[in-house]
Amino acid sequence: MKSWHTKGVALLTAALAITAAESAFAQKDPKATAAEKKANAAEKKADAAEKKADAAEKKADAAEKKAEKAEVKAEKAEDKAEKAEDKAEKAEEKKDALVEKIKERAEKKHAQKHRDELRAKIKEKLKGQPMAEALKQEIKRHARRVARLTRVLSVAEAEKDAEAVERVKKLIEKENARHDKWMANYDAKGSGTPGVATPGAVPPAKAGDK
Repeated sequence: MKSWHTKGVALLTAALAITAAESAFAQKDPKATAAEKKANAAEKKADAAEKKADAAEKKADAAEKKAEKAEVKAEKAEDKAEKAEDKAEKAEEKKDALVEKIKERAEKKHAQKHRDELRAKIKEKLKGQPMAEALKQEIKRHARRVARLTRVLSVAEAEKDAEAVERVKKLIEKENARHDKWMANYDAKGSGTPGVATPGAVPPAKAGDK
């Protein structure tokens, strides 16, 4: 009888303990609950931030790849531009060389024409007589002056100095006029006619005509 009584008291005590625990759980501290909720919210926010960071990283990787492709494309374009520039420079050099070649041919042709005209004038003036020393000196003087002025003209044209070109052309015209006048006054037979130069009569050379 006493044993059953003891067991009953133990069971009642256990039941009261369980009830007290349930009551305590039900009456949990509101502050602890709020902290727990806040912690859960912070954890969710951290997860969202992590996902956002992952997305940003992927976006950054894509942008980097795009930038690398753009850089490669730009380098190819630069190489292409350099090749085009080199090609243009070679074409310009080729053009300049061709122009120079044509110019040289024209100058040679002009010089040959001038020599032919000079020979014809000399032949006409000699009238079958030997060439006098005065005529030889005049021919050399004229050829030397024209050659020097022609070289100066070539330089002026290459430098695109229009003023110098015009000035040299006038000097060439003046020299040709002087020579033509000398040849017109030359008498191969030395007739001594007034106003007509004899074979030995050479106009005095000016300074710089050496």
